[in-house]
Amino acid sequence: MAKQQLPDVPDCLCTEFIEKTGEPCPSKSRSPKNRLIIALCGMAFCLCLMLFPRNADGNEAAEEPSVSADFPSDDPAVTLGRPGWYQGGVQPCLRYNGKLYYWQGISQENVWMDAHYVTIADTSSYLPEGCAEIGEISGCTVDAPTEELQLQADFVTYGPVYRNPDTPEVLYAYLANTWGNAGDFYYVRFVTDTLCNSELIFWQGNYYRIAVGRTDVTPWLKELPEGAQVIGNLSFIGEDPMPQKDLETNQLSDAYSYALNGREVLAVPGDSNTIYVYCHRYWAEGDYPAWLACPLWKLPS
Repeated sequence: MAKQQLPDVPDCLCTEFIEKTGEPCPSKSRSPKNRLIIALCGMAFCLCLMLFPRNADGNEAAEEPSVSADFPSDDPAVTLGRPGWYQGGVQPCLRYNGKLYYWQGISQENVWMDAHYVTIADTSSYLPEGCAEIGEISGCTVDAPTEELQLQADFVTYGPVYRNPDTPEVLYAYLANTWGNAGDFYYVRFVTDTLCNSELIFWQGNYYRIAVGRTDVTPWLKELPEGAQVIGNLSFIGEDPMPQKDLETNQLSDAYSYALNGREVLAVPGDSNTIYVYCHRYWAEGDYPAWLACPLWKLPS
């Protein structure tokens, strides 16, 4: 049976109701005419936001870049700093000087606190020192990017791009968040394959990969191989630079957020395929000394 439509209450009764209760007149709020007006106002407001986007400072945002190819009609699932389709789709990348820089997530500041490195939660505007603007996102495409500062992704965004000449394998882009909470801006970090996700250790002319949390790449060992000897301690040089001196690393911390700076490193004489980094392990059944077996890593040509 159709829902009965409540009639409008006379203005005199509405006035009396409001004076006694302090609440709005109920039947007036249910009027189809009023509901239509509210709906139209809401639609008009959304249309204004679409036509006149504003940035994080409240100013009108820059014009969106050109778009090539067709983008999916459905909004992707989103996690902080990384579009949800990343695991099963293409990783967003930015083209600059003939190189591809791959999306690594929202740039967040890490601070040393109580023997741990802690990520500051609300640092969407964090940009490392020494970076200077090199241009704007020139466009977005779902195909391989061919233009300077063109972004490959299945969403549309825009914003300036920054680079530090001392760390050429890293770019930062201040992007309009059109993949999640529209209206926000974030600095997103992009790196080349050469930097290897900031998971490198340099030793005697070779690079070794210390992929924290990736046991398929860097497994845990409860015992060291026979003959392993101490070769020194790790020196953390920052996440953006390429290590160039013995036992320099750009990996910040271990799986428990403890700093890797100063960690003991061992190797077996005559074996250049693996080095071993001390990394105490904590488990449900207790804790015990362990070592990360870091394999030899060949840089992409």
